[in-house]
Amino acid sequence: GSFLVLRSVDLMLSNRERAAVLRAIAEIDGKATQKTIRRNAEAILGMTSGGLDAKKVGVRHICFKEVWKLGLEGVGPAA
Repeated sequence: GSFLVLRSVDLMLSNRERAAVLRAIAEIDGKATQKTIRRNAEAILGMTSGGLDAKKVGVRHICFKEVWKLGLEGVGPAA
């Protein structure tokens, strides 16, 4: 038979990408969407715009984890 291997959400991003997303979150001044965080993380990494779009789920996971951990508000669910 066949089977599906599910990858942990935490493993969707490389260590560099994860660090860039965390830095982008840390640099938020007020409210930001997840798209804004992705774009800022891409800039930090020197990627073109849209470079992290394929990894939206991983970025979303980190955003919600950090929002919960830090008690922040304003990181919206925008794709």
